[in-house]
Amino acid sequence: MGKQVEILPVIKADAYGHGALPIARELIRAGARRAAVATLEEGVELREAGVQIPIVLLGGLLPRQAPQALTYRLTPFIYDLRTAEALSQAWDREQKEPESHRIGARGRISVHLKVDTGMGRLGIPYTHVLEFLEALSAYPGIEVEGLATHLATADEPDPAFAKTQINRFRKVCDQIERTGYRIPFYHVASSAGIFSSQEAHFNMVRPGIALYGIPPSLNLTSVPPLKPVMRIKTEILFLKSVAPGTSIGYGRSFMTARESLIATLPVGYYDGYSWSLSNRGRVLVRGEKCPVVGRVCMDLCMVDVSQVPEACVGDEVVLLGNQGTQQITAIDLAAWMGTIPYEVVCSVGRRVPRIYLSNGDVICVRGQDQVYRWRDT
Repeated sequence: MGKQVEILPVIKADAYGHGALPIARELIRAGARRAAVATLEEGVELREAGVQIPIVLLGGLLPRQAPQALTYRLTPFIYDLRTAEALSQAWDREQKEPESHRIGARGRISVHLKVDTGMGRLGIPYTHVLEFLEALSAYPGIEVEGLATHLATADEPDPAFAKTQINRFRKVCDQIERTGYRIPFYHVASSAGIFSSQEAHFNMVRPGIALYGIPPSLNLTSVPPLKPVMRIKTEILFLKSVAPGTSIGYGRSFMTARESLIATLPVGYYDGYSWSLSNRGRVLVRGEKCPVVGRVCMDLCMVDVSQVPEACVGDEVVLLGNQGTQQITAIDLAAWMGTIPYEVVCSVGRRVPRIYLSNGDVICVRGQDQVYRWRDT
């Protein structure tokens, strides 16, 4: 991106299922000066775990959440004056407290204004941003650190609407500059925008899915090679040989056409292995792609491993990632599920343990209780 562009790494949704705290710590070690999450609760969790860099709340706030945002020194997106008023009132109350009683912010409240240039979701209409800025001046304690919008079609083959949004945003930026306002950061591009349009870079970008080694879209030809961060594996819990015509699982949705070796795996849709993978998914066993047979259950699923007659209870089974020369990607799983890779990694369940490796060494483990055990050196 070049030194002139600030990186705002996005670690919302538990870092897209990867674990927000260890990802935040790794990003800080890599030089990140701030990070973004979606909700107040996500920001509070990081603060209470000791993360001190600025944290931007992409989803904004409800007015009742303003005091907590101030306490935890969080930087919200705002797009309505009720939230601005609530933040200003919380700031004013804090200024009146004795210094010894204050928690959190000492100076003004940093915010980013969210502009709707065509996403139709959150944001100030792009034709009303100057009015909003003028109204905002009535609320003391608020400092605008950034101006942002989000592209609706950056991952689509046709760039026309993304260019329209970028042009709308640029006009807003120009209007603001002409009126004398000075805003440090202007940002538009998420992962797709970073790769699809140089014009979308401005002086800050918000990489999300690309941080975790997953292309934001197969429509983009400009995405460099990315290395996936997540690998999901389980092991064979039970094996049985069954005769032709044997039904497998709920609803008898699969019938064996031959004598088959069926492996039962201790993973199901509660763990994030979607029900929609029933009779569609593939897993890797001893370097072979084996089909999921029958319906995926809450805690279990079945796989036909007839092509791997030497398979044993306890054998590693890869659901996402590499094994030998074979690979199953988040894009593969998304195609079988009829969804997008974002949902694949975000859906990994709470009881799936996370083991974090750096240069082959275990640096952190997170269990079902969501407690991290660090092995810092």
